[in-house]
Amino acid sequence: ERSMSDCQNQWKLDVNDRYGRGVGIVISLASASLVLPLLFLKDVAKISDTLSFSNSLSFWAYFGWVLLSMSVLSGIAYYFCSAKWVKLAWGKEADIFGTKVTELTVEKLLDGSYFLMMTGFVLGLASMITYIVTFTNGV
Repeated sequence: ERSMSDCQNQWKLDVNDRYGRGVGIVISLASASLVLPLLFLKDVAKISDTLSFSNSLSFWAYFGWVLLSMSVLSGIAYYFCSAKWVKLAWGKEADIFGTKVTELTVEKLLDGSYFLMMTGFVLGLASMITYIVTFTNGV
């Protein structure tokens, strides 16, 4: 059995590991941010029991959910491509859904999914903050 130090591209594995930790943090934060509007309505705005949550939500809350969900899904895609990257770093062949991929292809997929994840998180969180700051409770 080969150890990690046997890999000729060890630096790639190290860099990939660091990015992976960052992706995990963003996925966790984005997932937690998905409940912000509901916690806000329940604990801060204290909407009455007669009002439904859906009547108190605005475009910004829904838009934030879409963007944060995109962030989480892009992070998952990043992890998937990251596993292919590791395989390639070890000098093995890799495929995505049966199609053989090269390092360049996987790098582009990693960059794209990372960009979508970060963009979705930043804009999604901004949307949630906009929802909270502009909340009027129908007044």
